[in-house]
Amino acid sequence: MTTMIPVSRKCRTPNRASISIFLNASLARKSDRLRNQTVVDHLQSLGFTKIYLPQHEIPIETKCKPSEILRANEQAVKEASIVICILDNVGFGVVYELTLALQIGKPVFVLRPINSTQVLGKMIEGVLDDRVPARQKASTVAELGLLLVQFVESAAED
Repeated sequence: MTTMIPVSRKCRTPNRASISIFLNASLARKSDRLRNQTVVDHLQSLGFTKIYLPQHEIPIETKCKPSEILRANEQAVKEASIVICILDNVGFGVVYELTLALQIGKPVFVLRPINSTQVLGKMIEGVLDDRVPARQKASTVAELGLLLVQFVESAAED
C-alpha cells in the first residue's frame, strides 16, 4: 500500500503565464507608451505573459473606427483575469475601461506614479479608495509587480 504524502498549499506554484492582464493606461504621449512598455517588460520578466496592451493590439496609426476600438477593448477587459490601471495622464478611455472593470467585478490594480501630479488621477484615486484595497495600489513598477505576484500566490493558496 502506497502512502500519499499531502502537498502543502504553500508548495503550489501559481502559473503566472495563465493570468491574463489588461493594461489600462493613456496612449496620448510617446512617454505614456514608453512607460506602458516598461510595465509590460517588467511583468513579463516576472512570468506574466498574457498582457493585453492596447497600443500593441490596435496601434495608434491603425485606421480603425472608434467603435471597433471600443468593442475590442471592452472585450479584452471582460476576458482579463486582472486589470491594471495606470493613473497618470488619464483620459476618458482610461476612465471608461476602469469603470467597466469595476462594474463587472474584475480585480483592479492601480499604479499611481510617485511623480504624477495630474488632478484627474488623484480624483479617480479618491473614488477607488473604497473599491481597490491598499494591497492593490502601487507607486512604482517594481512595487506593482510585487503586489501582483503576492495576489496570484495568495489566490493559489485559497
